[in-house]
Amino acid sequence: QHGNEDSLISQPLRVESEALEVCENSGHTITCNKGGEISQISAAFGVLMSFNKCGGKLSNLKPCLSSNSSTIVQKKCLNKKSCTVEASTQIFGSPCPAGRHYLYLQWSCVYRDCGKILERSYSLHKVTTKPALPVLEGTEVELVCTNGQVNSGGKTAVCDDSELIATVLPYCHELCTNQSIRPYDLTTIPPLPVRNMTEVQLFCPNNTHNINGGGESAVCVDGKLFLHLTRGAPICLANSKGMPLTANSVMDLLLFFLVLSLPRK
Repeated sequence: QHGNEDSLISQPLRVESEALEVCENSGHTITCNKGGEISQISAAFGVLMSFNKCGGKLSNLKPCLSSNSSTIVQKKCLNKKSCTVEASTQIFGSPCPAGRHYLYLQWSCVYRDCGKILERSYSLHKVTTKPALPVLEGTEVELVCTNGQVNSGGKTAVCDDSELIATVLPYCHELCTNQSIRPYDLTTIPPLPVRNMTEVQLFCPNNTHNINGGGESAVCVDGKLFLHLTRGAPICLANSKGMPLTANSVMDLLLFFLVLSLPRK
């Protein structure tokens, strides 16, 4: 059994029924296809009808049957994916004096589906699937984030044994966009938008210069850019001619601000 953390609520989606006769001293293996299990089974050992493939004869024109055939078969096969049943008088007794018994079997395989995502499984990551649920056992689905978010985690899951199993859970988040770096008015390499956990280099726009060397790079985390602040946030300025600030002009500008900050007499 898989853990409930990644499971889906399931309900039966399809039922298939079959029937056949198994001649005495022979056996038959009942097998449901992938994802199915034997949900119902009944049996009659002896001679049920005069027309049968095994040559069994009715006793005084009446059926002759073991009284516990269904009980024996149900204990062996019910709720299993596969089971083998033997048509033997050692198992079911000898209800017909004329012999030539056979075992009439009738069973149904139920195929369950993956139907609804449990909230506790994906509470932080709202996803839908392609194709949409419910889906049959063995179906692989694509995990798609809702609200325009991007999935940087597990992209697929498989409906297996009535549970939707994702090897890696999805991780839904927003892209980092130009809105993420305001009010700094910076450019980035690589350019925005970028995916989660992407590191970008920050640059001042044309004709400006980062006068304090702060915020040279940032990392996109859940739709927001987090700056690597070495000397505070970046400050982009240009000189009076609109040219990028040189080292000397930066020193002159800092000296100007220092003079302004001196107390006046």
